[in-house]
Amino acid sequence: SEDGLVSFEEFFAFFDKLEDPSLRSVAQSWVHTCGIDIGSDLTASLPPQHMPLWRFLVAGGIGGCFSRTMTAPLEKVKIEAQTSTSPVRIVSSLATSYSRSGIKGLFAGNGANCLRVFPMAGLTCVAYSQLLQRMPGKPKDPPRRLLCGQLAGAVAAISTYPLDTIRARMTVKEGNRGILSTANAIIKEGGMRRLYAGMGPTLLAVMPFVGIQQATYDALKMLLFDSGAVTPSVPLFLACGAIAGTAAQGVVY
Repeated sequence: SEDGLVSFEEFFAFFDKLEDPSLRSVAQSWVHTCGIDIGSDLTASLPPQHMPLWRFLVAGGIGGCFSRTMTAPLEKVKIEAQTSTSPVRIVSSLATSYSRSGIKGLFAGNGANCLRVFPMAGLTCVAYSQLLQRMPGKPKDPPRRLLCGQLAGAVAAISTYPLDTIRARMTVKEGNRGILSTANAIIKEGGMRRLYAGMGPTLLAVMPFVGIQQATYDALKMLLFDSGAVTPSVPLFLACGAIAGTAAQGVVY
């Protein structure tokens, strides 16, 4: 508490939330509650109670934009492969885009994509953390994490879907058309509803994707760290995230 004193109610509430009375669970819960990172937090990265949610939102958004920018050329090839009637080869597609428009061609639509990813990634992080804290059940229960991830993905996708539609149009149709002009063109085709075209299939993909990704990521961390076989590190977190993302994409693609 702010006065530096621990009342009986606060003491009881702290231990009441623990899954087991071991010293390990007490230490992990204390570290997590205080927001101190000593490299041994085995739970999902939730914001400390004193941290404003807008900081967590910004952190998730920046991370999402960075990862999307690094993979923007491959995202462009993926969309071309999904919409083309003929086979698309990765190297030749990238070479064609570069020869037509240079580096700018490889990152066509990435600005709109980042405008979409920033709030979507941030909202996913915040929604997931809040749902985990409020939904009944054990914090480490995989089905609970899967459900929280699905709901968080749905909230984020619905909130940012028009930007996804604009980004897809800008990525497929190369040119100098900007975000606002692309949005106006889409609205002229079918009104505001056109910006939400395809949202049903998107939700069917996003919800299991986020749920599987987060649940797999958390399960990998707990499996590796609980066994004591590895030491927590940034490369290891990156590897867990890559494996979780691959698993999720493989299921919903």
